[in-house]
Amino acid sequence: FALFDVVNAYLNEIIDVVNEHSGRVAKFAGDAVVVLWYFEDLAESVRCATHCAMQLQSKCRSHPVKGTSVTLSTHIGLACGPLHSSVFRSDRVKHMQNHFHMISGRAMRLAAEAVDAARA
Repeated sequence: FALFDVVNAYLNEIIDVVNEHSGRVAKFAGDAVVVLWYFEDLAESVRCATHCAMQLQSKCRSHPVKGTSVTLSTHIGLACGPLHSSVFRSDRVKHMQNHFHMISGRAMRLAAEAVDAARA
C-alpha cells in the first residue's frame, strides 16, 4: 500500500462529509483539517458544524489500513467566534509552495484544546 493513497482516501471521506454539511475546508495542517462555516445566523453555523462532527464521528471515527495493524482515527474540536486570516509568502522556500495560509483567533485555540482533550 502507499501511505499517500491511504491518507488521501481518508481525507476525501472527511471532505465528503464536510461538503454535505455546507462546511468549507480552509486548510490542511499535517493530519488536521480546518473547516469553517459562514452563515449569517450563528445558530445555523453551530447546527451545521455539530451535525458534521457527529457524522464524522459515526462514519470516519476509525479507518483501518488494509493489510496492516494501523488504524487512522478522527478527533474533533469545535469552537465558534471571530477568526483572523492571513496569507504569507516567502520566496526563500525552495521546492514546495511559497504561500502559507494562517488562521488564528480564540476560536482556533479553543478548537485545538478540544482536539487535544478528545485524544486523551
